[in-house]
Amino acid sequence: MKEALDRQHPRDLFDVRNLLNKIGFTNDIKQGFLFFLLCGKRPIHELLQPHPINQSTIFESQFKGMTDAAFGYEEYEEARVQLVKTINKSLTTDDKSFLLAFSRGEPDWTKVNYSNFPAIRWKLLNINKLKKGNPDKHKEQTEKLERILSL
Repeated sequence: MKEALDRQHPRDLFDVRNLLNKIGFTNDIKQGFLFFLLCGKRPIHELLQPHPINQSTIFESQFKGMTDAAFGYEEYEEARVQLVKTINKSLTTDDKSFLLAFSRGEPDWTKVNYSNFPAIRWKLLNINKLKKGNPDKHKEQTEKLERILSL
């Protein structure tokens, strides 16, 4: 799901749409998404509210004809919008507080302890480097996340 928001490739969104239609956005799926959200290269706000990428050319050249299921470009765009809405709607106050604290470089590991995972430690290290080396950019990213989370 994180990659579906990051790359916005038609294959990813096709698979995610099918997953959500068949299983739904369960708590286990949400926890997995949050874990990979913390591991990603991009700032959290960019994945919770991604800028739509026009993938019509990629859709035609790399996806069309790969599946028997009906999935046109309109369904692709709807799947992307639905995924963003589903994720953001599912975030609890605790989830939002945790994501914001993490993006500030000050995560509270008492409810979810991902502190020993190398990818998450690396992301946290980079957040703190940004905080120290470019505090204005760090503040801007944190404020964008606050707006998205409405905190």
